[in-house]
Amino acid sequence: MADALNTLITAVERFQHPWARKLYVIWNDWRGDRRMPVIGEEPDLAGLSALLPYMLLLAPGALGASYRFRLSGTGLRLLAGTDLTGRDILDLLPELPERRALATALREVVGDHRPVMLRLSGEAADGARLALEMLCLPVRFGAHNRVHIMGVLLPCGEAPPLVSLPITRYRLLERIAIGGPVAPAAPSGTAGRFVPAPIPRIV
Repeated sequence: MADALNTLITAVERFQHPWARKLYVIWNDWRGDRRMPVIGEEPDLAGLSALLPYMLLLAPGALGASYRFRLSGTGLRLLAGTDLTGRDILDLLPELPERRALATALREVVGDHRPVMLRLSGEAADGARLALEMLCLPVRFGAHNRVHIMGVLLPCGEAPPLVSLPITRYRLLERIAIGGPVAPAAPSGTAGRFVPAPIPRIV
């Protein structure tokens, strides 16, 4: 119990955005003594209403070659300028080293059943930049209890005006395995210190 509590405290301290902390705590409650929670086709999302616009569910493809959005919230559509459902999240990163780093992080979530936090930056067509935090959590989902990735992609720091969106270019800066050290996500990545900020209201 003490080790589990220490892991929880360490994880929560690493999150920059309060909503990421909230989702991790809820996920931790859901799983109990298991490596991950089991959720049905229609999971009970009580307590997550504020997070839903920025929540995602990724379905891994064969051998971890793809991770497609099975669900994506309205906030993610606002950031991307399109519905992400059915798209491979790896396609959001144009640079091959960063794509490989993201695939490695997601394989860790699915294969090792270990939560991972990612820090990214986004750039709009007009040059506006947005700091992002992505929490990836393993869950068993659906009738066959396959491992999926449930998480949130949250804007942090000073958000650009909505007229600057959508984001046209993403960069992966670093990944943090919960309970492990901070590591650059790609050789060219640089770690940034993000300050939590309110998420844009979705009407």
